[in-house]
Amino acid sequence: MITLATSEELPAVADLAKWYFYKCGSIGEFDAGSFVTAWTDLLRSGAGYITKRTNGNPEPQEAMGVLIYPDPNRGQRVAAATFWYAQDDSSMASGLLHERTLREARERGAVGFYSTALINERYGKVSGFFLGSGYKPVEVHFYKEL
Repeated sequence: MITLATSEELPAVADLAKWYFYKCGSIGEFDAGSFVTAWTDLLRSGAGYITKRTNGNPEPQEAMGVLIYPDPNRGQRVAAATFWYAQDDSSMASGLLHERTLREARERGAVGFYSTALINERYGKVSGFFLGSGYKPVEVHFYKEL
């Protein structure tokens, strides 16, 4: 089942996020408390939402977090995925959560959707999914520890 996450469900989403964060070799240390606090604020304000897929139990098998904001260059609302975590590649490949996430963005007034792909061993598969779904590459993000 695919639903929107509530603030009460954020600790379970944080567990999936932590597992995925380390599985993919992300930079730094994952802070579950900060994750829950930030997303609680985003959900309450309406500036963000999380779609999640469960198989009848409270723990999500897949989740996607999205920010909605005005694009200062175009003057229109856009959405940007900040994460897409899944326990297995097959669920991501099915695209069901992705489609529900895009529908939610449209319902919230977004005219475009940005997403990212981590540069790791899964990059080819993930970028292929995005290209096959109608995305266009628009920029590369770089990160530097300060």
